[in-house]
Amino acid sequence: MTEEFPDFAAIAQEAARDLLADINLQSQVIAREHDLKTKLLVWDNIIEHLNTLVAENSPQHRLLLSVVDKLTQIRDLIESYEVGELRFVSEEKAIAKKLSSDIGHRNWRLVKIEEQVLKKREKKFEKLEIDELKELKKQFFELGTLIEKSKAIKIKPTDTRTSLEKFKNEEEYYFLQIWRFASAYMRIISNLVTKEEILLRRIK
Repeated sequence: MTEEFPDFAAIAQEAARDLLADINLQSQVIAREHDLKTKLLVWDNIIEHLNTLVAENSPQHRLLLSVVDKLTQIRDLIESYEVGELRFVSEEKAIAKKLSSDIGHRNWRLVKIEEQVLKKREKKFEKLEIDELKELKKQFFELGTLIEKSKAIKIKPTDTRTSLEKFKNEEEYYFLQIWRFASAYMRIISNLVTKEEILLRRIK
């Protein structure tokens, strides 16, 4: 009987698609409600496959280790919020109506859902504070910059390729997906910071 092994390449490709699902990459806006913590878990399949693609002690491997370190920092930050989910959800209609239509992501908010509340199958949303959003934005910015500025891999912000088959080196595709993820979420969270600051001024 032949032992079957998982197709790690296929798993990584599916993970890359899941990573960027729920986001409109062209306009860098949220397309659907989703849990950010789940997205960060999806990364593990990509990281594991990348580790098999790049040679140990190569510049690409050192970049991968730096990416893993930054991912760990982002996860630790989110865990410090003591949440079961960190979820993008629709903003209250009354709040959205008060905001100018040109404010990015006025129809969305990023909320914390406590673990114990999840177990009771209830939904208790608590918005992230502005300082929490700013720290999260900083982490995604640093991750994107880490990849974009690295000499180990060539990342072009204007690159529109989405198919793995169009890449000469498979690792370039996966690093690009991680960069796209980091850049999109940095922009999304930046817009949420602006929105919350405007709301705070209006409340005062």
